[in-house]
Formats: sequence, C-alpha cells, structure tokens
Amino acid sequence: MVDQYQNLESSLIGLGLLMVRMLLAFSFMPFFSTKVVPLTVRLSFVAGLSLFLFPLLQSQLPLFEADWHILFPCLLKEAGLGMVLGVFASLSFWAFHTAGVIIEYQAGLTMSVAIDPLSGEEDSLIGGLFMQLLTVFFFISGGMRQLVDMLFESYVIWPINKMLPIVGNLKLITMLMAAIMQMIVLVVKIAAPFVILMLLVELALGLLSRFAPQLNVFFLSLPLKVGILAVLLLIYSSLLSDGMQLLPNFHELNKTLEGVLR
Repeated sequence: MVDQYQNLESSLIGLGLLMVRMLLAFSFMPFFSTKVVPLTVRLSFVAGLSLFLFPLLQSQLPLFEADWHILFPCLLKEAGLGMVLGVFASLSFWAFHTAGVIIEYQAGLTMSVAIDPLSGEEDSLIGGLFMQLLTVFFFISGGMRQLVDMLFESYVIWPINKMLPIVGNLKLITMLMAAIMQMIVLVVKIAAPFVILMLLVELALGLLSRFAPQLNVFFLSLPLKVGILAVLLLIYSSLLSDGMQLLPNFHELNKTLEGVLR
C-alpha cells in the first residue's frame, strides 16, 4: 500500500513537472494567452498533451520524491526552458502586430480603436488584423502541429531531471538578440513600403497646399491614406508566408538551442 502511494505521488509530481514547460511555452502564444483561453481550458489542454509523453518519463519518475531541494531547481529549469521556447515561437506574431501598429500610426488612424475578439480589450485596428490573420494562417498551415512536435522533442533533448545553464547563459542571450534582430527586420520589411508611400503622399499634399491653398489638405489626406492602406492590405496578404519564416523551423530551433543549452 505504501509503495502504491509512493508510486502515485511520484507519478503526480512527474506529470506536474511535465506540464510546466508546455504551459509556459503556450502562454507566450497570442492565441493561448490568459485573456483568450480560461485557465481551466489551458490546464486541461496541457494535461492532455502531457499524458502522451508520460510513458517516456517512467525511467525518471523514481528520481522525483517530495523533496523541494530537488523539485524546486527542476521546476525553475522547466519554467525557464518553457519561457525560452515560447519567446522564440511567438516572435513572428509580435512582429506582425508591431508592423500593424506602425502602419496604423502612419495612416493617421490612431484615434480609432477596435475591440479585439480574442482578448476582449481595445487594440490597434491593423495590428489586431495582422495578428488574427497570422493566427489563422498558423493553424491552417500546420503550425500548431509543428509547435507541439517541437515541445515533445524538447523532452527528449532536455529530460526533466537534467539541469541546464539558462540563467546567465551568454550564448542564449546572443541567440535571443539575433532572433529579435530578425523580428525587427521583419517589422521593417512589412511596414517600410507603407511608410515610404505615406512620406510621398505627405510631400505631394504639401506641394498641393502651397500651390492651391484654398483646398483643405487635411480633409483630403485621411481618405487618400485609407485608400492606399486598403490596396496595400491586399498586397500584404501574400506576405503572411514571410511571417511564418520563424514558425516552421521549430525542429531547427530545438537543434540550435541544443548547442546552446548543454
């Protein structure tokens, strides 16, 4: 009876530790945030995924006893690794949202806000639109399956009972900075055409106001910018595949992190 209780305790501890990494990783994804998905649904989803990996931990479960001197470092490591995986996986989403905010600012639509149906809060019109379009593209292109595959593979590369140098790891910081630079390049790639066109429109309106001062340039600028924005949005729909350039390489992300986290 005592052995059965100890086995049950070890199994529950192992399952709990198994859920930490995936829960933190999914929490960074916009479609899986706190405001979008209730906590009970998120826990149920992560617990369901964890049960698929539970047989792989049978050899590690005897190592987990109710000793916080062992559990606490493992818990911190799992949380840190989940945050690292989640940050790298969500960069493209934030890149598109940031580009949408910049485009909206250049179009003069900052006074207009919309209620984001995902979060229930006020959000940028264009930024929220880009975020939702990329989310739809992420699911229909198999990005969710690849994300789950990456998380499953991470347990093979970094077992729960293996400690990793996450805090103060210069290689990890360098890799994160490189990924942020890629995100900035993606933001510039998306927003630059519209910013340049808006600059040309402003110059044209400035010349028009000088040669025809009787015209209300401010009244003309807003519909003109909105019209250009509508045309460019149709063109930007073909750039969603560029937004996925960080998402399909989840397997490569694990391999790269494996060389950093040893």
